[in-house]
Amino acid sequence: MYRAQSFFLVLFSVLFLLFCSFSFHEGNRILVLGDSNGAAPQGWVMQLKKLRPEDTFCNLAIYGNTIGFDNLKNDTLNTLKNIDSYLFRAVQQMGGIDQVLIWLGSNDCKADFSSLQAEVPNNLDKLLRRIKLSTYSSEAEVIFIAPPPMAADSLLETKYHGGKERLDRLVPHLEKIVRKHRCFFLNIHDSLATDYLRLNSDGIHLNEEGSLKAASIINQYLNKVTR
Repeated sequence: MYRAQSFFLVLFSVLFLLFCSFSFHEGNRILVLGDSNGAAPQGWVMQLKKLRPEDTFCNLAIYGNTIGFDNLKNDTLNTLKNIDSYLFRAVQQMGGIDQVLIWLGSNDCKADFSSLQAEVPNNLDKLLRRIKLSTYSSEAEVIFIAPPPMAADSLLETKYHGGKERLDRLVPHLEKIVRKHRCFFLNIHDSLATDYLRLNSDGIHLNEEGSLKAASIINQYLNKVTR
């Protein structure tokens, strides 16, 4: 009898804690897929966290990350190849995924991939399809954030030469793919264009002021269009 009572007491305690954690969870559980602008210690993700303290973040942004290329011949920098493990990690860490923020595309426009630009929208198409079909994220809101503009070649490292023109041409194609999947599209690229030279550190990476401005735009957008 005593052993049975102890078992039910433990079971009740566990169920009560689970009920509390799900019933009184405030804010959204946000998975971030991004590159160096999101991975930086004072990048836009860290700034967004300050603006949204009620939300829980799983930041999987990586320096050099792409939508669908093996950057530096490294498949760990290919989001399309790793998306299933990213979604699994996010669910393990947060218990679920309410929103997926994707800020990618700059590294897909590197000089190394200049002849492969037609593949970028197709890679995004595959990535969004995988996210929408996954049991981990099928109910999540997906927000694609077009990356900020690049500076002229004279201000960039050689590996990014031609990137400004490639990215300018690419953004409308990415938007079309995002709309096709009925996801949200936030055009940080155009929003930061006017003051971009003041907001970046080397022609491609946002400085702290730029990261804060980007985070503010994202925060306002999330408050307006998402649940």
